[in-house]
Amino acid sequence: MLKRAEDLLKPDLRFRNTVGGITGDGRTRHMAITDLHEEMLPLELLAEVPPVIREQFDRARHAFIHSWFVYDLVPLAEQQGYQALEMALREKLPPGEQQKAKERRWTL
Repeated sequence: MLKRAEDLLKPDLRFRNTVGGITGDGRTRHMAITDLHEEMLPLELLAEVPPVIREQFDRARHAFIHSWFVYDLVPLAEQQGYQALEMALREKLPPGEQQKAKERRWTL
């Protein structure tokens, strides 16, 4: 079901009562979109990774962060991550195998 316009910037119901951490005084706090962002920060690719693969990977990370608003974006983020992995693996194939993979449409 499409969210109403006035609810677009509200978290998905499945995140509203999720614990995001423990405060300094030992109380629990509700999860925030920044928690999802912080989960993605350490997942960086090396500078040597081709830009096209980095872009695909960043799309997956952004989809995961934006799942804060629509939880159904989580599987989309996973799929995008697998596509980035597939591109990276294909990039590592020897040239002759890359052509074979393209012709035969090899996938994970």
